[in-house]
Amino acid sequence: MADHEQRAAALGIALGELERRLGALEAGRVAVADWRDSRATVRCDGAAADGAAGGGDVGVAERACLAACVAAGLRHFRLYVAPPDYYARSLEQRRVLLGARSAAELCKTLVVENTRWEASAGEGAPRFFAFVLQYVRRFSKPKAERAVHAAYASRGLSAAKAVNLTMAAAEDSERVTGYSYGSVTIVGWKTPLPILLDRNAHALPEIILGGGHMDLKLRLDCAEFAAALPECTVADVTEDDGSSDEDEER
Repeated sequence: MADHEQRAAALGIALGELERRLGALEAGRVAVADWRDSRATVRCDGAAADGAAGGGDVGVAERACLAACVAAGLRHFRLYVAPPDYYARSLEQRRVLLGARSAAELCKTLVVENTRWEASAGEGAPRFFAFVLQYVRRFSKPKAERAVHAAYASRGLSAAKAVNLTMAAAEDSERVTGYSYGSVTIVGWKTPLPILLDRNAHALPEIILGGGHMDLKLRLDCAEFAAALPECTVADVTEDDGSSDEDEER
């Protein structure tokens, strides 16, 4: 075979491989290793023009989230700029958009208040907690309250006997985390909160949740996240798939 024919054949193979990888990306079947290779922010199809990495308030939030991840000791993470209609899409459409292997990897952070908290409960007794759980599962108040009881008891606090959990008011959530409703993430908070990571989410190699802005999504190595954040505890806080009127935070 002539040299030019060999080069043409090699080019054809390379183009075929490129088409295959592009097709895999579009279908949401990117290998786990691919996203770990770079921390470069990914701009998803349909993201607003000013939602490009580094632009506008999204850019400010992006830089803040990346810095917070580094400060927390995380090594494997990636941000995605999602389109404005992200939450109008089905879980399967979101999965494809973000390249997740399963909709089970899509998670949310709920900021919850213990309404029976009292300042006299003990120094350092948390009033607010953050729960990280999958969209495909339902927040269980009884399980969550047992987990909070255990969290209080482990600190030797008298508050261990006084727990009633409800979703934190939007203004309280923003005051303690620094993030507006629908944009809460798990790093860079104004006030450190105990994090209760549902055991079903913890069992996954990776999860994707809010990234500090409505249009930002943060992909994390789940085991690394749980190990790196000292305030994180793995607990059983959900029931089988379904939706709850209480768990609306994104």
